[in-house]
Amino acid sequence: MTQPPHLPKKNIDIKQQQQFYRIQIFLTVVFFGLLAGATGAIIVLGWVWPNTDIGSTWIVAQNRNTQNTSQMENAILKDLQEKIFFVYESSAPLGNKSFSLKNKLGDAVAVSSDGWVVFLPIKTVVSDFKNSFVVGPVGAIYIVDDTRRDIYTGLVYLKISLLNKQEKKSDAQLKVVSFFEDTVSNEDVFIYDGSRWVSDLLSGQKQNFTQVDHLDSAFNRGYVLDNDYSRGQLVVNKRGWVVGFVGDNNTIFPITAISKILPQVLSGQKIKYPTFGAVGWFDYEFPIVIDGVKTVGFAVNKIWSTKSVLKKGDVILQLNGQSWQDGVELFSSFGESEKLKIWRAGKIIEIDAALFFAGEADYNKIY
Repeated sequence: MTQPPHLPKKNIDIKQQQQFYRIQIFLTVVFFGLLAGATGAIIVLGWVWPNTDIGSTWIVAQNRNTQNTSQMENAILKDLQEKIFFVYESSAPLGNKSFSLKNKLGDAVAVSSDGWVVFLPIKTVVSDFKNSFVVGPVGAIYIVDDTRRDIYTGLVYLKISLLNKQEKKSDAQLKVVSFFEDTVSNEDVFIYDGSRWVSDLLSGQKQNFTQVDHLDSAFNRGYVLDNDYSRGQLVVNKRGWVVGFVGDNNTIFPITAISKILPQVLSGQKIKYPTFGAVGWFDYEFPIVIDGVKTVGFAVNKIWSTKSVLKKGDVILQLNGQSWQDGVELFSSFGESEKLKIWRAGKIIEIDAALFFAGEADYNKIY
């Protein structure tokens, strides 16, 4: 009997024949894949060998995520442009919308819809921010109604309102940014240089970037950027959340320096810091060694207020039964009495210490 042409020869193993056909298909796929792209080849490969880990669903999902990420970033950057304001000295003309860079004080972001913005001035010394003015994202001009200056960080808060009350109501309602406090090393960030966004990487955390000896509740942890930038530039993450502002020596002021102070600003208070009346440093800034052993805590090197129950030379080991490693924790305990475990003159003792406030007038006593 003649062998039907659509059947394999009797002396050929079926499994080998199937494998041979698959190899032929695979080689064909690779050839056309070189023309149409590797993605198409992998999708078909998943069809030819369905038991492999490669499949069309995974590849398509990856491509879609990449496209969505790109679109999301563009939408975020566009949204951010509507939340950035430009602060100028009063010597710049108010009668037109052409302003000189030499009069620019910095880039600000809105922190409340009713008119508060914050920025880190390019110039470290500015006499009076009340006489400055602000240009909005679409060119609307705002005047400054009120100011708050954080002398401990240099950050400035401005309460602004439209110069021309006939402007659109949408310009009067500010779009507020979001804060991101959980920044980590090696995170991708974007820095605003006044006209465009530049991507960079946080190379690591920097301790004690303000003063060698600092107030016990000072914001003393920041991050370092890989490249060089100018003071006052805005830094955001991929989601468009504000990470901070570029400070001196290419460090980033942590966003906690804003988020912890902002409630005072919005409630109309003067800026003040909770304190035990001590100045010094934490062990991760400079080693604290007691009896030859490195110790976790805060070393008191100066007492600036007579209200303090601490003494120079004390080491605060614990705050309310927990190791004390960050002065920011004190902002959660305004006006309260805390239980401290301290090392004093060779002995471990426990004391009650009331928190009080350090304001602008106290700065020269502290530093």
